[in-house]
Amino acid sequence: MKRLGILLVVALAGASVLADSKPIDRFKIVADRMVVAINAADYDAVGQDFGKVMADAFPQAKRAEIFKGIAAQYGKIRKLDTGRYTPPHTAIFPARHERGVLDIKIVLDQQDKIIGLWFLPHTADIPTPKKHQTKLSLPFEGEWHVYWGGDTKQLNQHHDTANQRFAFDLLVVDAA
Repeated sequence: MKRLGILLVVALAGASVLADSKPIDRFKIVADRMVVAINAADYDAVGQDFGKVMADAFPQAKRAEIFKGIAAQYGKIRKLDTGRYTPPHTAIFPARHERGVLDIKIVLDQQDKIIGLWFLPHTADIPTPKKHQTKLSLPFEGEWHVYWGGDTKQLNQHHDTANQRFAFDLLVVDAA
């Protein structure tokens, strides 16, 4: 019985940690490991977080060539800024190098393995208003319902997608 109690406490503690984590956290762990490996010029270690498809498409020799080129042009990565999560599998981290800023775009699979990786010119965040201010004129008449939409993530599945943040899914009620 004592073992069951300990197991239950461990399970609840693990569930609490998972509940506190944010979707971006899984990307941050992988990105931090990758930055350490890139700065150390350890291109084998960079590939340890690659999924099979990525490892096949981007072997160690290619990695070395690409990352040496980035280091020559921009220098070492000094800091990763807070990432922007794009559901369900993508995050972009502004990487502050010694001589510039690049955005690192990472796509992870379900096992947190990298299946897509880009180093892109930095794009600043576009400021978004806290409230939607556009007056709507719907292209239909009659009765309709808001199926999904609102100011919080619980009310709006589009909340974390910048260009859909204030989107509403509407259902037209058919009188027939």
